Amino acid sequence: MQDNNFHIALNGNFQRSRRVDSDKLDDGYVVLPTAKHALETMALNIAEGTQRAFTWTGPYGCGKSSFALLLTSLVGDSEARARACALLGENEQILQGFSADKGWTVLRIVGRQGALIEDIGSRLKTRRTTKAVTSKLAQLAKEASPHDGVLIIVDELGKYLEADCASENSYLLQELAEFVCRCEYKIVLVGILHQAMDVYAAKLSMSQRDEWMKVQGRFVDIPLAATTAETLELLSRAIVRKPLAVVPETFTVSVKLTSAWMHKHAGSDEERFRRLLSACWPLNPVTTLMLGPVSRRRFSQNERSIYSFLSSREPLGFMDFITQADETYTLARYWDYLRTNFDAAILASGDSHRWLTAIDAVGRAEGVQSGEWLALAKTVAVIDLFHIGTRLQASPEILSAAMGLEREQVIKGLNELVRARVLIERRHINAWAVYAGSDFDLEAAMLEASATVGGTNVAGIADLVKLDPVVARTHYLQSGTMRWFNRRLSAVDELAKIHEEKFPDVGTAGELVLIIPDHEEAIDDPLEYLEDLYQKASLEAPTRGADRMIVVGLPSNAGRIKTLAHDLKVIDEVAKLPVLEGDATGRNEVNIRRN
Repeated sequence: MQDNNFHIALNGNFQRSRRVDSDKLDDGYVVLPTAKHALETMALNIAEGTQRAFTWTGPYGCGKSSFALLLTSLVGDSEARARACALLGENEQILQGFSADKGWTVLRIVGRQGALIEDIGSRLKTRRTTKAVTSKLAQLAKEASPHDGVLIIVDELGKYLEADCASENSYLLQELAEFVCRCEYKIVLVGILHQAMDVYAAKLSMSQRDEWMKVQGRFVDIPLAATTAETLELLSRAIVRKPLAVVPETFTVSVKLTSAWMHKHAGSDEERFRRLLSACWPLNPVTTLMLGPVSRRRFSQNERSIYSFLSSREPLGFMDFITQADETYTLARYWDYLRTNFDAAILASGDSHRWLTAIDAVGRAEGVQSGEWLALAKTVAVIDLFHIGTRLQASPEILSAAMGLEREQVIKGLNELVRARVLIERRHINAWAVYAGSDFDLEAAMLEASATVGGTNVAGIADLVKLDPVVARTHYLQSGTMRWFNRRLSAVDELAKIHEEKFPDVGTAGELVLIIPDHEEAIDDPLEYLEDLYQKASLEAPTRGADRMIVVGLPSNAGRIKTLAHDLKVIDEVAKLPVLEGDATGRNEVNIRRN
């Protein structure tokens, strides 16, 4: 067996992330059909309509920032435009919509958790008001007319929508979108998002969500999620096979089996898939097809992309593999990679129940199996968890391709795992899945319990959440005397009772009291509101508590605290359900959610 160590490398262009505000377009950039279609959609709106505000939405690592650099080159000076046109080819629709003479004025902004008006005003060198910004944009567009215009690209737009001043930022976006669509000159606004705009508003109040829907309606959203074939195209270019590398015969057989399956069940071009999957060695072809769906899951999308998986030095990752091994990177190894590096993230995501079920099944396999059959259980677990959107099933053909084994051997292993109650056969689709030791559905149980629990009153929150005291450590080191402040949550009408407490803890220097308002309306002046509460409480209890210091505060996320308190109360009710008494997996899931 020949040593293939270091005979695989990664194309450097696929390892670096791009910054819209400082980088330039790479010569090796690959224009995918999805990106070209997005430009055509924008160009059609610009040339034949009045729509000028767009959002691009796609997961981390799908090349949105590089695509933005392509757009800035397309509307740039003659040299930059020539490079972009060479990549795009002769496309009259795109060239007409983004016509350019000397080059557009381009404002490149990378989002942060701050005020959008500050960043735009800074780029335009004007006052930080909506009127001043729009006036400056109109002036620049007028000077660039008739062939050129102004392009505003806001990368990481979601950070502005998650900032403390999110409402002000969303209002500015609405004003800008309306302005560019009504302006007589050519001004194009593009915001780049990792998820739909309404997802960022999911935790807000109903009235705030309605406002955000108005903002989203001003933009035309263009999804940039790459298709399976496009993802394979990028992966095949990212992995560089050196001349001394020897591809195992079992890998070639696996590629043929996988390509034939995709042609039969997904209508894909069998010859093209065979070429692309072959170019992705040493990734097993089934592993290659699973990378895209896993990267789009919430636990993975917010942390890693396909390309960071390739280039990261995480345990059991791809870089760790190619410096140590000389075979293919299988789904069984990918299971170990996910378990080692993403276990906590998956448990905190919507996949937690199915993940725990898979862990329980693989754990049973570890107790009775080893070697190939244990690897087979892990392979079925990954496919069963993440196959949605791939057209893959844990069938004997796909498992044979994933394992590099003959079909008869795979079927023998499947039967062994079924007898061990690790897997279960889905005869209607001729596929196998992990055996669910638990039929408990936590989300459904919480929904049912929520209807009976009702709302959570503010006074009850303090009973649910116990806060540790704040210890004056420096004071203790200097004086040798221990002093501390107790911390507590309190309803508005409970503040007077704190003043009346007859026997405070010995050694307590005071109380840090976080007031949770019993209404949802915004408080215009928090300081004045707290002063009024404190004075009222002092009048109601004027004689006691005079020797203690009471510090009151008002949380900016009071609504979120009440929502989480309600969920905690609901999960406590779910934990009492009799169905969990003999269900270890279900109890484990409930405890994780409670924590």
